[in-house]
Amino acid sequence: MENREQQKQRNTHEGNKGQANDGYGDRLFVKLGPSTVIQARSLVGILSASVVTSAPVSRPSFPYADELSYLRAMGFVDNALNKYLLLNNKGDLQQVVQWLLANAKA
Repeated sequence: MENREQQKQRNTHEGNKGQANDGYGDRLFVKLGPSTVIQARSLVGILSASVVTSAPVSRPSFPYADELSYLRAMGFVDNALNKYLLLNNKGDLQQVVQWLLANAKA
């Protein structure tokens, strides 16, 4: 009985089509030369360029996004209130936390 390594070698050398009983199904082994690699790189460049040009325009990020994430990590989860307070306190995290603690509902 042939072990897995022998089967792989046989399949690679015989017709380049491999079948394994490991749940992954049929495989096709292809030897790539330098020109194939260059063509593949060109294709990747074309595909990535089309992806970049068709990407949707993103909204501008919140100017105090880091501070907003810190507030969430501290347990202050009211995003609208946190954004309002950060904007009105020019991103001063200490001032915002003091206000939130002073005005917290018990």
